[in-house]
Amino acid sequence: MIVKNEEKILKECLESIKDIPDEIIITDTGSKDNSVKIAEEYADKVLHFDWINDFSAARNYCESKASGEYILTWDADWILSDKGRKFLLKLKNNKLNNLDLIDGQWIIEKSDSDEVIKFTHRTIIFRRGSFHWTYPIHEKLVPNTKQTLTGEYFPEIEISHFKDPNDKSHRYKQSNTIVSALIKSKQCPAHVLFAHGENLLFQKNYADSEAIFLDYLKEYLDEDETTSVMAIERLMQIYLETESLNKLEVLMREYQKKFIHNPRFKLVLADSVAVSNILAADEYYEDYLKFPIKKGSDGRLYDYERYEIHPMLMLANVYYVSNREQKAQKLLERVIEQTKVPTTKEKAKLILKDILHE
Repeated sequence: MIVKNEEKILKECLESIKDIPDEIIITDTGSKDNSVKIAEEYADKVLHFDWINDFSAARNYCESKASGEYILTWDADWILSDKGRKFLLKLKNNKLNNLDLIDGQWIIEKSDSDEVIKFTHRTIIFRRGSFHWTYPIHEKLVPNTKQTLTGEYFPEIEISHFKDPNDKSHRYKQSNTIVSALIKSKQCPAHVLFAHGENLLFQKNYADSEAIFLDYLKEYLDEDETTSVMAIERLMQIYLETESLNKLEVLMREYQKKFIHNPRFKLVLADSVAVSNILAADEYYEDYLKFPIKKGSDGRLYDYERYEIHPMLMLANVYYVSNREQKAQKLLERVIEQTKVPTTKEKAKLILKDILHE
């Protein structure tokens, strides 16, 4: 683990994983709080690394000091669930199924009833010597050999991400500094450029975020279809926020032929049509719902409410306003039964109540 100024969450983080590894190695990259003191309570080794604006360099240094067959790589703001801890211990007792790589479920959002709504995959365990980290930010684990390596994703390994709203500005500033240098040197890889666009979008810097995603589509359109479609989706968000509907229409027209087979694009297209003419959106939502995005199918962000509930609710709205009340009723009943968000359930109930004249 590499650490810097994480005293608010470090103890809880280490408590959640302390029984898993045979040794704990923590590398501090310049903390000015009590992070080192807390680390010393748990770690077998506390090392120091002069920060050089390179997360991969720090991780590779830290992990070079490990002695076990496998490395559990962790972040200071991750918390392993009790379920995840029990599962990992069981997996460890089974010698990690002799896998080279293990991914866990990185939870982004849960419902009020503690059900997972948004998640993605995160690599947490890998065979020492078989991989190394690359890229100074949004680092990736890459193999050291051309031989076939085995890996598996285990949703039972649930990892929660602690978010400190007061720390976001520092993180964004740090990210912007590193990525800006990469862009200036013309050495910014596709996934880093995409993540930078997302950071700018989260900061509501719509103009710069738009420019980044347009650059991404210009430079990397054919590199990875899923990421390209996600870039189009982010541009849709920007154009809706800035009420730039003409730009949205041009965007959809430009990429419809290329990506119309893609479920993610089908949903973006349906939403785009609904904004300008909701009565024309039914066929697009119907088309998406025939072959929706499958849960965890590509290892990317999965958003249960957006990919499963939202299209049903939107299509129910289309049916409702076009006087196809029986069809609307069936969809609304499914939404009420399946949604994990109380406000969505109440919205569906209100429309259903009107249909039933209650």
